[in-house]
Amino acid sequence: MSRIFEEIKEAKALDANSGNFELLYLYSYENISIGEELELAQELINEILLIYNEDNFKFNSSLEKIPLIYYMNSISNKLNLLVKEDIIEEKWLIELTNNLIYKGERPWEVKLGLILAKNYLPNEKLLEVVQTFSKSGEYIFYLLNTIRNLKGYNSYLFNLAKNSKGVVKVFAITNMEMIKDDIILYLLEDGYKDDEYEDFLISYIFTGIKLENYMKNIDKENLERFSSLLCNYLRGQEYSNLNAKHEFLERYIPKVFEIGEDFYSLEALLLMKQAIVDDKGINSNNPNLEYYITEFLEKKTWEKIFLDGMKEGKGYCKSIILMADFYEYELDFNDFVPYLNADPKDYEGYYYVINSGNKEDILKLLEFFKKNFNIEELTRNPEDITKDMLDSHYLDEMVFTLVLKGSRILYPKGKEIALNGISAKTNDCRNEAIKTLRRYKDKLTKKDLDLIGKAYDNEPNYELKEKLERLLYKGNNEKKENIIIDKLKIDEHVGDIYILSTNVAGSQFRSRRFLEEELEKSNLFYLQIEEDNPYDDRAIKIAGESGFVIGFISRCDNFILKNLLKGGKYLFCKIKEYDLEKNHIRIRVYLSYRDVIESINDTILMINGENTGGFIN
Repeated sequence: MSRIFEEIKEAKALDANSGNFELLYLYSYENISIGEELELAQELINEILLIYNEDNFKFNSSLEKIPLIYYMNSISNKLNLLVKEDIIEEKWLIELTNNLIYKGERPWEVKLGLILAKNYLPNEKLLEVVQTFSKSGEYIFYLLNTIRNLKGYNSYLFNLAKNSKGVVKVFAITNMEMIKDDIILYLLEDGYKDDEYEDFLISYIFTGIKLENYMKNIDKENLERFSSLLCNYLRGQEYSNLNAKHEFLERYIPKVFEIGEDFYSLEALLLMKQAIVDDKGINSNNPNLEYYITEFLEKKTWEKIFLDGMKEGKGYCKSIILMADFYEYELDFNDFVPYLNADPKDYEGYYYVINSGNKEDILKLLEFFKKNFNIEELTRNPEDITKDMLDSHYLDEMVFTLVLKGSRILYPKGKEIALNGISAKTNDCRNEAIKTLRRYKDKLTKKDLDLIGKAYDNEPNYELKEKLERLLYKGNNEKKENIIIDKLKIDEHVGDIYILSTNVAGSQFRSRRFLEEELEKSNLFYLQIEEDNPYDDRAIKIAGESGFVIGFISRCDNFILKNLLKGGKYLFCKIKEYDLEKNHIRIRVYLSYRDVIESINDTILMINGENTGGFIN
């Protein structure tokens, strides 16, 4: 094995993200307890005492199972005590440190040497060791205490930050002291930029650095740049860490009120307003802050800034969705085109169009997706990847899932993309594709069924395999029944009276396509007694606004409802929730206000004698 020191010293380029584990442990993961840390340190100290007494430098390899980052500070403290108590000779520790750093062939050995370097590496070697291992994110965290002992260490870290990237850059920035204005300027203008850790660095700027002084003399151009950074931070909803920064808020917001006239300042104020409304941690000494922001942004000039910025593609899809909601502007697919062209994987844009767009918008989105994604690549290898396994690495698949969901209403294009989707990588993708194909089961051709058969053979998930199997059975016992609803129609009224909630029975025997369409399009559903039902003499049909029957009132609830209908009462229902994969449709049944009006009219007629031929004199 070669010596690690020589490898790193001679290397021109190293993996910028090595050391990610150490970074996450120090800044994201929950640290081990003090007790555990001391226990691990003592175990290593016992090993050091053992090899000290045996006069060799060979460590038990089992120690390498526990990362040194967990307990590196406790190691130094315990060793220093042993030296002071003359239990271990300092000279031997110096020799051990040199051996570990310069001759170490395993990462664990070298990292231990770097931990010891602060106290047991000769001064003339410190700079060489620091400069060598500062190239690698995997080793630099173990040099922290050594670097802080260097003369001019803050300048060293500043220069390191400007000439590095990845984990090394994060290390340098997060360990610098912000003692000069030019350091803060660097961070706000260029320092935060990084291919892998940009979000982390932006978060650090707004949680770890005092920015109030920077805000004092900020001009319009720098305010726009600063607001853009602030938006990147706030979009991540890291509001709670700004909770104590009243001084920052009290400086930033008035500054925007004074000189702000840009898209990002608008977005930043709306994000703050949203955080206040949602009670997510942005507080202020001013209890009326949310009101003042709203009043300020309602000016026409700010609405124009939104519209102009949207045309120029400023911000992200999430930005224009937020602003459109505030200004009650109805977005369509064309508004998202500049953003999707810049980032074809912007999930927020797809989500909005699929859930809020019309049929034309969804069709345009489908065509955009087909042009910008490699569908063959997305549908090459189905795996049993469940929802809880999804992360940013599956962004393509998550976008594909949305497209499949939205395309269900697009025939025949929805069917075509679904036939691709049944071979997608993730379970969610394939499940959405199967839902679409089930909707159009009556339109599946022999060629379609052959493709479904191949997908069935390759399907790794048992539940999805069962769903594909059901698709393959062409036998069609799904009922398509319509009734005339002209005399059943009722206008909804605020005075309608809620009666009960119940489940719809028999929906699984209805045509899936027509059932889905009815549930999607109908707002009100009407009830009609089925007089000649051979299985239930109290049967009540439920039909949508087109007259398509979606099922029956559940048997356990139809007795009282039939009596009301027999008594001439006007009843209707609304969908509360549904999941057709589980054959579940829940409805809420109402007594129409029309009955109340007719009862009042009857009473008035009786009083006037018109209804009884003068019964009341």
